[in-house]
Amino acid sequence: MDKLEFKNFSIEIYSLPEIKKNLLYLQDNYNLNINILLFCCWLGIKKNYLITKNELLICYKNSSEWNNSIVKKVRSLRANLNKFNINQFEKIYEKIKSLELDLEFIEQELIFYKFQEVSVSTKHNQTASSYALENMLNYIKLNSIDVKDCVERIKEINKLINK
Repeated sequence: MDKLEFKNFSIEIYSLPEIKKNLLYLQDNYNLNINILLFCCWLGIKKNYLITKNELLICYKNSSEWNNSIVKKVRSLRANLNKFNINQFEKIYEKIKSLELDLEFIEQELIFYKFQEVSVSTKHNQTASSYALENMLNYIKLNSIDVKDCVERIKEINKLINK
C-alpha cells in the first residue's frame, strides 16, 4: 500500500462537487472526519478491504488528537477570518487554507501508517463498492450516529464514487 495512492484518491474524489458537498455536510452536521470517510472509501474501492471495527477505532483514535488539536483550530481560524469579508485578508485566508490542506494530508499519513501497523491482510468476496459503504457505515456506528439523514448521505457518497 502506498500513502500517495490514498492521497491522490482523496484529491480526486473530493474534487467531485456532489461528493464534496456530502462530505462537508457530514463533517459540519455530524462532526465526522472527512479523512476517515475517504480512507474507508479508498480501502473498500481501491484495496477491496473491509476494515474491522477495531482497526477503524485505532486509526480514528490515532488521528483524532491531531484533528481536534490542530486541524479543527486552523479550520476555525480560516472560517472566522472569512466572516470579516475584507479583501485585505484574502492572501492570509488563502495561506491558512493551504496550511489547513497540508495539515489534512499529515492527518491522512497518521491514519495510513497506523492502519499499516494494525491491519490484518484479508481478502474478501464482496464487491469493492459494498466494502466502501460498509466501511463508512462502520465509522458512523463507531461515533454512535444512527441518523437516517447521515446514512443516506453515506449511501449517496458511495453511489457517486462508484459511477
